[in-house]
Amino acid sequence: MKKIRSSFILLVGFVTLLSCNESGIESQATVYEEILPDTSFHTEENYEATVAPPAIYELTDTNHYVSILNETTYHGDEIPEDVDQQSWIGLYVDKPHYFLEEITVNAERVNDPIVDEDAAAKTGWQITGSHPGESMVLMQGIEVETGEIIHSRLSSHEIMPGDTVTFILEGKSYALFASGNAVDMGGWFSCENYKLFLRGEKNGKTITQLLVAHEDFDDTMIQVIFAGDIDRDHFPDFLLDNARHYNVSLPTLYLSSQAGDLQFVEITGWLESYGC
Repeated sequence: MKKIRSSFILLVGFVTLLSCNESGIESQATVYEEILPDTSFHTEENYEATVAPPAIYELTDTNHYVSILNETTYHGDEIPEDVDQQSWIGLYVDKPHYFLEEITVNAERVNDPIVDEDAAAKTGWQITGSHPGESMVLMQGIEVETGEIIHSRLSSHEIMPGDTVTFILEGKSYALFASGNAVDMGGWFSCENYKLFLRGEKNGKTITQLLVAHEDFDDTMIQVIFAGDIDRDHFPDFLLDNARHYNVSLPTLYLSSQAGDLQFVEITGWLESYGC
């Protein structure tokens, strides 16, 4: 059972947070309550000098108009009662094909093992889409053409400091690369001062854009869930899991159609969920 926050969910339930804290898990609710990664523009020459990992990420360079969901279970107060009456677009995969399809969402009451003391009680929600395929994300409020979309293959979906992953989209080359410091945690390594960048050419200029920055991690790492062209404008879009804590999931949607001339993408939606 996961906790979730999207555009229509602004508060994290006290009961679940208390349960997490009692189980020894540090809650990330304060960290992500009203914050997002900075996606401001940085030139090729000054990105390392000018980008410092902030203590928290201010709401900059975002246009949060897309609500997103996963096909999973939620607590009863985490989604609106009429979620199954809204129109949704699902991003589905049938490898090697990726496609968008207009769907309906089914919301079924289920037992919430964290909240429901009575095993027969059903205060939670089970969310499923009407398409039987494997969904990567469900989006509401986005206007896109359905059908197959271009997907860029990456050699790695986890980009560690010092690594560079190049990919091609419609004949143009781009690079995702990361900086940061490896920290020996006594048998395993973590990362501090992490920054993930996107570099490529747009309007005849080489642009390097910061996608996400974290001061540190707790047994997890940024994951590139999807790279391709969701909005069909011939520039790359991304779905990243920007969580910094192993018990948190933070899928974040970056769309290029909302970006300025000196940017590739802008954050347009995100979803925060917890493992308890």
